[in-house]
Amino acid sequence: MATSIDLLAQKGFPPGILNSLKKDGITHLLDPQVEAVIGFDLLGSEDLLIALPTSCGKTLIGELAGVGTALRGRRAVFSVPLKAIAREKYETFERRYSEYGLRVRLATGEFTEHLKDLSQGSFDIAVVIHEKLKHLILQNPNFLSGIGVVVLDELQGVSEENRGPNLEFLLGLLKNHRPRVRRVGLAGKLSSTDPLVEDFEGRVLSTHSRPVDLHEGIVLSNDSLAETALSEYGLGLPIGEGKICIYRSHNSQLVDATRLPVSEFGDEEEGTFLNLAAGLAHAGETVLVFLSTRREAEQAALFLSESTSLRNQPPTEEEIESIRETKLASALRNGVAYHHADCSAHTRSLVEEWFRSGQVRILCCTSTLAQGVNLPAHNVLIHPFVWNRHGLQGELTLLEESIVRNMAGRAGRLGMEEGQGRALLVAHSEREWDLYRSLYWTDFI
Repeated sequence: MATSIDLLAQKGFPPGILNSLKKDGITHLLDPQVEAVIGFDLLGSEDLLIALPTSCGKTLIGELAGVGTALRGRRAVFSVPLKAIAREKYETFERRYSEYGLRVRLATGEFTEHLKDLSQGSFDIAVVIHEKLKHLILQNPNFLSGIGVVVLDELQGVSEENRGPNLEFLLGLLKNHRPRVRRVGLAGKLSSTDPLVEDFEGRVLSTHSRPVDLHEGIVLSNDSLAETALSEYGLGLPIGEGKICIYRSHNSQLVDATRLPVSEFGDEEEGTFLNLAAGLAHAGETVLVFLSTRREAEQAALFLSESTSLRNQPPTEEEIESIRETKLASALRNGVAYHHADCSAHTRSLVEEWFRSGQVRILCCTSTLAQGVNLPAHNVLIHPFVWNRHGLQGELTLLEESIVRNMAGRAGRLGMEEGQGRALLVAHSEREWDLYRSLYWTDFI
């Protein structure tokens, strides 16, 4: 059920701000958003943790908390994990709110033009990365004076080995600051025993159900493995052709099996991952393919563009001419693209636009795209292994659960026309089948 965004007028949001949101297609509030505004007093003074599955609208909840605070004369800070997300959020806020008198500023490791304004408090809304916010607080004890709220995005990262300690330190800095600064945290679905719940003293808005259901599945690369997995769950052999996928519905928690289309090229069993991406795209669905490195994303996109014809309407030659990356331009002609931090902001924006429109059916990307960029996709394929270098040597390790869940959450988002999304891993052995379930879907029946 959705409620008109005009409800926000009761909380002091002026007509101009509401019209700006409507221009961007935000005309209604979802139930969790209404609950945050009314039931949890979104513009109040207490800390609040928004722990919702993707597509439930937590990003807008955080935005309303910050903008509403700024409209009441207290400054707001938005802290995000990556500079690409910070830049995108800054541009969005600048477009939506600057004409109504709100001064929007940006600070990342590379962008420093607004640092003087931030240090002097000459802003209404600041967008920073987590690391920069930590430094601003430590270098200037008065930085938080006059700030009414700090909105912290992607807080589930506190459990990650690399980002966790810094994020935990930042949360502590804010919690222990005097005078007190309100924290509004945004995170994916959390368990009731997660340390974040205790840190926010139980002030948590959460729900299990998603507006668009998500089928979390493991695709079995060969018949022998599929038979073993099906028997383990007491499931019959699905009719039809294609690879067998055993999945769980996020909303109902029921486990079932289906077949998914694969395209035949190369060594099919060894390459099931990319065969599956092509098969789903041939069926008219969009596919996000998450790979470990930028190089792998490029190689996969080029291989797919050369190996299969998607029969969709790719970007026109005139549109592609604006892309300076020659390899990417070649892949785009067949409806395939890659997306990573080395691509220019202009290129990333165009690729995202073409993916949303269906002109690009397969988008090969890195984990950066899992954070902050709203790209509705029918399918997300995840390659969970990453090579960690140690000097001249290295080891193959698995991505942390929070990262994989974040990637999975890109599928089945609001904006899809119908049905549900799929988040898929491909298992080539019983070891991988068992490993994926135990690490990533611990509650997989």
